[in-house]
Amino acid sequence: ADGATLRPLGAPVPTGGDLPCHVALGAGGGVLCVSHYGVGGVAGVEVGADGALGAVTSRVEFAFAGVGPDSARQEASHAHSVELDPLRPGSALVCDLGADTLHRLVVTRGVLAVEKDESSPP
Repeated sequence: ADGATLRPLGAPVPTGGDLPCHVALGAGGGVLCVSHYGVGGVAGVEVGADGALGAVTSRVEFAFAGVGPDSARQEASHAHSVELDPLRPGSALVCDLGADTLHRLVVTRGVLAVEKDESSPP
């Protein structure tokens, strides 16, 4: 709209991870998923009916033991994106550059839990 301005709703919400790099908002709101490159994990954050962020509802960090072919970038898990799966409501996909893994999460009322990991050779 003409003259519209973008402004924050409420205070920032710390999501408990280093280097947040990607967010995905659930269809109909309710939960915001945040991927953290630094800790190799993802957080779920409540979203109010007005769009304001609420409390962190859960955090998942991915364990990775080893080193990938690019030792400078694959020394640990690095969750670099999260997408809510449009084909499976209540499911999220997290790409992990460090582990060459796609993590599938179950999202239930803002709580995240690992359902399955799919690793691929580099």
